[in-house]
Amino acid sequence: MMGPMLVSGVVTATGLASGFAPSGILRTLLFTMIGLDVGLRFTRRTLGDLRRILPAALACTLAISAGCAALAWLLSVLTHIPFGDTYLATTPGGINAVLATATSAHANLPLISSVQSLRLFEMAFLAPILIRLTTARAVRSGRRGSPSR
Repeated sequence: MMGPMLVSGVVTATGLASGFAPSGILRTLLFTMIGLDVGLRFTRRTLGDLRRILPAALACTLAISAGCAALAWLLSVLTHIPFGDTYLATTPGGINAVLATATSAHANLPLISSVQSLRLFEMAFLAPILIRLTTARAVRSGRRGSPSR
């Protein structure tokens, strides 16, 4: 994942390519495939698990959405970019769903896709480092691998 992201970033930044945005029937087909990819992953067991964790998941979702809305509002005020664009740029979640929403809302796709791609790149780069640091700290404190007393 990191390789193609870096290559496309360099190609776009150097001006070798101006980008590609599918349109018409191809866009409809791609968004349908994204919807099927997400929707067909639900099974009876998944739905049962969702029902069990629904209250906590809703609370977390509302908290994160409110935080993103506050950040988007601040960015909108400081940069004079419409709130809808800044919210879609900062919202967490799958980049495919965010871009589908941005397309249907006629939002600023270059801005939103750039910020979302940067977020994805940052998390893909930072997650292994954070996991290593957290694991090393747990090992040093003796919490990992030792039987509980």
